[in-house]
Amino acid sequence: MNRITASLCAATSALVLAGTCHTVAAQTAASAPASAAGGGMARPGDAPASGPAAPGALSAADKNFLLKAAEGGQAEVETSKLAASKASSTEVKTFAAQMVTDHTKANDELKALASSKGVTLPAEPSAKLKTELKKLEAATGADFDHKYASSMGVSAHRETVALFKRASTSSRDSDVKAWAGQTLPTIEHHLKMAEDLKKNVSKK
Repeated sequence: MNRITASLCAATSALVLAGTCHTVAAQTAASAPASAAGGGMARPGDAPASGPAAPGALSAADKNFLLKAAEGGQAEVETSKLAASKASSTEVKTFAAQMVTDHTKANDELKALASSKGVTLPAEPSAKLKTELKKLEAATGADFDHKYASSMGVSAHRETVALFKRASTSSRDSDVKAWAGQTLPTIEHHLKMAEDLKKNVSKK
């Protein structure tokens, strides 16, 4: 009798153990798809999810170049429009008309470039350039011609040439660098024209 009882107890224990193992295996299998799909909780050591990098982000220097180029370009157009109608010298009016045409084209190219890089350009010239514009508005005759040729002609273009030279060699963004290099020869030509204009205006 004792042998029969012992055998029955051993068989019962085996059945209970097998049932428990089957239950645990089923629960493990059910949770596996969720873990494989990434639905489970993060575990220590898991790499954190990273957001997408901002496309086309510019360096601070490249962004500053675009902003300064925009301010200078707008000032050139505004002052040159004034000179084209107010100057007493035909030579000054011709130069001013050329500046309006060339800088308007460059400004349009700059707007397209800045937009592609997610940069919002200023809608008007800087405070410094506005001051120069007011001085020109107050001048008349030969005095106007001289001030325009000197300030917005020579001085402004010297600063712009230096600005574009730096960008054409040191910009990190290839598009900004290419546009600066492409535009630089025109600005250098403007500077040469402005220097000649200043000499001729000073003789009168």
